[in-house]
Amino acid sequence: MDHDSGKNTRNILQQSLSKQKAKVSLSAYSFLFSELVQYSLTTSTKDVPFTQRLHLMGFEVGCRILDALTIKDKITTRFTTIVPLLSFISTSVWKYLFNHQAVLMRGKDSYKEYMLNDKEFQITKYISMPKELQYSTCSSFIAGIVDGILSSAKFKTNVSAHDIFDNKRSLTILIQLN
Repeated sequence: MDHDSGKNTRNILQQSLSKQKAKVSLSAYSFLFSELVQYSLTTSTKDVPFTQRLHLMGFEVGCRILDALTIKDKITTRFTTIVPLLSFISTSVWKYLFNHQAVLMRGKDSYKEYMLNDKEFQITKYISMPKELQYSTCSSFIAGIVDGILSSAKFKTNVSAHDIFDNKRSLTILIQLN
């Protein structure tokens, strides 16, 4: 090989990782998520039902996302209160995962309740559930991600997902502090 050709060629190992922004298409993301749902359907049991299995898978992802994004965004302080962490989830995490932001709301009934609302939620759009599971939600995977992030930051919460079918499909993640 001629290394002195005068061209400014760089070895792949010398290229910066932070400058490259990878984009995943909605169809690829939806296909991957549908395979995850299919796997959860086939491996669910009476002891570990379908939505709980999806929640546990999302929990594992969420535990890793907090570390990855705090390193990526160069956040040096630890989240010690819930509101800044939920704000971080609704902006940075949501933008990282879904390419848009969610809306953070405080519950009206209790000061220990918060909601993340996403009116543009597209991931579960192409998934149809069997008749016996029509009231189960595939969005429990996303609730698991939020639960994993909150658990990694040492907050004890109950997190659940609620699909809302109005003129557009939207998702509400309910976060209850313990």
